[in-house]
Amino acid sequence: MLFSKQLEVTSSEAVNHDTRLITFSLPANEISVHNLEKPGTIQILVKKYPGGRASGHLHSLSPGDELTVRGPLPTYEWKTSTVERDVVFIAGGAGITPIYSLARGVLQEDGRIKIHLLWGVNSSKDILLDKQLTELKAHAGDGLQITYFVSGDEAKAGSVPAEFKPGRITEAALSQVLQSIGKEKLGDEKGTKVFLCGPPAMEEALAGKNGVFTQLGITKKAIHRF
Repeated sequence: MLFSKQLEVTSSEAVNHDTRLITFSLPANEISVHNLEKPGTIQILVKKYPGGRASGHLHSLSPGDELTVRGPLPTYEWKTSTVERDVVFIAGGAGITPIYSLARGVLQEDGRIKIHLLWGVNSSKDILLDKQLTELKAHAGDGLQITYFVSGDEAKAGSVPAEFKPGRITEAALSQVLQSIGKEKLGDEKGTKVFLCGPPAMEEALAGKNGVFTQLGITKKAIHRF
């Protein structure tokens, strides 16, 4: 159900050099939509883009400021699996935000799912939600496999930290993950195999008409793009 509400900012915290985590309090009578870990609140992760009017305004908000919002706009409803299944989550940069939210919800409610998360960023300083992902991984164990890719200047200089892979998310990297899963286990209850959120160029390279997924035999119907 859509709602239009005026929310009050309770906190705004820097996550890295260009991203803030902003927490809003919900009206007292609004209980249908909230942060599961902090009932009565909504949190959004906002990356500030050069010249970005919306992101710039959100970054300027301070505790006590108000913002009128409308939503939620659901695009996918997860169905708990009846058998063991594997799915692939792919994020590019700030595209980790919906990917992380879905992963957290799935792993808390669905003990039969194993998530293979591939996340590409320009530099190691662009890693967001590192603490949250570490905690999620500790809770999920083998239910969450995470591979980071760094493709910017660090990769060109050969100075990518050891825990990350240099370069972009390639067909070879995806093929390796898919081979480790096996076709009989890949896909959720609805048949969705890949969940993707990233910059347009990345999504086109992976999920476009002649993209990597096509080469790997994954059809458009089996891909969910946020």
